[in-house]
Amino acid sequence: MRCITTKYLGPTNTKGTRVKASGYNSHTTVSWDYSRSTYHNHERAARTLALLNGWMDEHTVLLGGALPNSDGHAFLVPPDNH
Repeated sequence: MRCITTKYLGPTNTKGTRVKASGYNSHTTVSWDYSRSTYHNHERAARTLALLNGWMDEHTVLLGGALPNSDGHAFLVPPDNH
């Protein structure tokens, strides 16, 4: 099983709000989608990372939630999805 963590990145002078997903020596950053909830923005970032790395297919369900220190979210990619 793989674990992906996500972190909110606030806007800067040159970039809008983003979410960074990291896991297993890989990372990606996606733009914030204001039509989605906080959870779904973090889930979308984790899903993007997992799909880019071939860790799962588009039908795989990610399990996850907010970290207790409010520093982001964590998601589990079930085994045998690559």
